[in-house]
Amino acid sequence: MLALVAAAALLASRPTPLYPLPAPAIADCERMQTRVRFAVLCPAKVPHPTRGRRRGESPAPFHSDVLGSPGRPGLPTPYGLEFGYSAPVEPQSGPNWRRLLWHNRPCCFLHFTIFRPAGAALPRGLRAARLGGEQGLLLPARGYGLRGTVGYWWSNHTWFLWYENGTLYAASLHYFGRGTTPLLSRLIRQLRPARQLRRR
Repeated sequence: MLALVAAAALLASRPTPLYPLPAPAIADCERMQTRVRFAVLCPAKVPHPTRGRRRGESPAPFHSDVLGSPGRPGLPTPYGLEFGYSAPVEPQSGPNWRRLLWHNRPCCFLHFTIFRPAGAALPRGLRAARLGGEQGLLLPARGYGLRGTVGYWWSNHTWFLWYENGTLYAASLHYFGRGTTPLLSRLIRQLRPARQLRRR
């Protein structure tokens, strides 16, 4: 029994494996870049789902979505992309939501965003930090659920903002526990201009 507990603890402490960004997501990054003048950043590597929410269930498919209206880049709105799979477990998920919080880990759920912010004041509580080799401002998640969210700065995400070549970028990762900020740092280190991504 003790050996099983030790093995589980060891697996939980290992860094989440990262894999090449799927080709459809790269295509979204490239399409976004053709519509805006600033450099669209996308992660070259990301976690992949390894299990479903229920035993025997297949992992959810990886997906990417555009944030903003690329055809109208002058609008005061964030422009970028979000990447991930499945849906989170939150307080509104039902009375037993705390028992299912393991599903928010990268094995089963991911919501990572990277965009150029516009149209909303920066969130309060930012503090100087260095993530992924970049010096910027960090706002830790407040926990589970959207209580306390202001604008599009979701309170259940950890946020990092920094300048690169004169453009302000914001990256965020949905909170899943103490490993959230380290994984966000690794994803920021993986960011590349869309034109430098390679399809596989």
